[in-house]
Amino acid sequence: LNEKKFKRIWVGADESIFYPIKQKETGDFVVLFFGTFIPLQGVETIIKSAKKLENQKDIRY
Repeated sequence: LNEKKFKRIWVGADESIFYPIKQKETGDFVVLFFGTFIPLQGVETIIKSAKKLENQKDIRY
């Protein structure tokens, strides 16, 4: 395989641009997805879990 035909693509975000902000504490469990919709990220698992937990009022998506 020719190494020049490959390119490394980092999975992540620039933390100097994307960083957490202070928010009012609600006591809720908040689920946040940050990524691309590829199997590596587990999006399908998140969606299936959200469906099973849809009646839990203290979980926010």
